[in-house]
Amino acid sequence: MCKSWEAPHVELLQLPLVLLEQHPCRLQICTTEKQKPTMTLPDLTEGHQTTLTCSAPALCSTSPPGISWMWRGATLTAVTQRHNSTLTFIPTAELHNSNITCRIRFSDNTTTEETVNLHVNSVDSFKYISAIIPDDGSKQKKICPELCSQLSAFTKLKTF
Repeated sequence: MCKSWEAPHVELLQLPLVLLEQHPCRLQICTTEKQKPTMTLPDLTEGHQTTLTCSAPALCSTSPPGISWMWRGATLTAVTQRHNSTLTFIPTAELHNSNITCRIRFSDNTTTEETVNLHVNSVDSFKYISAIIPDDGSKQKKICPELCSQLSAFTKLKTF
């Protein structure tokens, strides 16, 4: 038989170990204040797939909370596993400076949410790419082979 004490940690520590073994109690401390979810937001580059993650606060709910994503009033489809949800998409210029919200609905129908502003790096911001033109007259060399190969809008380096 378990009882509630005002200071359960003090009372339980004072009980003989034999009593605790014969009458195990489960102590569960819950808060009525709903914490906000934690959102992980990587750098976003236009045209490159990315994944946002939303983690629900670990509270005393016996069932996993419902997690939903909202962007401009529309509900988005995501993959949810217990207390985490991931949203994978390809950022576009349209998403730049827009807000995305992760909403958590607990089993008691209360909700909490977190909203972040999306900053999408445009491939146009990389349009000024330098080139090294060797003095020996050989073909020009790119100084950014990794970056240039990733840019879909990149065609070729211009000879100055």
